[in-house]
Amino acid sequence: MRFTVEDAPDFRASITVLCKRAGTVPAGWRHAFDDAMLAFSAVDCPRRHDIVLRGPFVDDICLTVEIKGTDSVVQGISRRLLNRTAQTCERCARPGRLRTLATREVVVLCPTCAAPRLLRAELMQLLGEVKRADDYLAPRVWWYDQVALQLRPAIPRNAWRLESVDPGSPDRHFVSDSVLRRLKPTFELLHTKLTKLLAENEPV
Repeated sequence: MRFTVEDAPDFRASITVLCKRAGTVPAGWRHAFDDAMLAFSAVDCPRRHDIVLRGPFVDDICLTVEIKGTDSVVQGISRRLLNRTAQTCERCARPGRLRTLATREVVVLCPTCAAPRLLRAELMQLLGEVKRADDYLAPRVWWYDQVALQLRPAIPRNAWRLESVDPGSPDRHFVSDSVLRRLKPTFELLHTKLTKLLAENEPV
């Protein structure tokens, strides 16, 4: 970590600076951040004068505060903030877990907040695959059990075809590239609506 001359000069001043930056913290993590600020303030005393805090730093999986100096109590508060946000949805504050979207974005979300974002990410990936479909030498098929769970309801029931198999074997459904190309406007519309929905309902 790097501390510069622009950083707050002491522990109390650095808490004040952190509080002023609360607006940069995702909505779902603000309660945990406020609790941490109260905890830092509660342990403020002359012997911690030289401890300096810096942040808050928001990454994909948690919220962190850097510490200049060594103090087990202050470090414990910072560690609790990190651990708490790593298990809290950054959007709504409900319990969450790490999610990797198809766009390779990594976020901590609850199931409710994750569902539309997972679908939007899968739609983006599918649209890319459909766009590249003409480059393949042979037509491709997409097996039902290989299609992302979030995407399956977006593909109409009548788009699926049943593979001819021996009696007694489990049914296997698939959809072809050509069918997905015809459905591209539907996928694009759904992606647009999802993006708009998320933008309109994001907490401030």
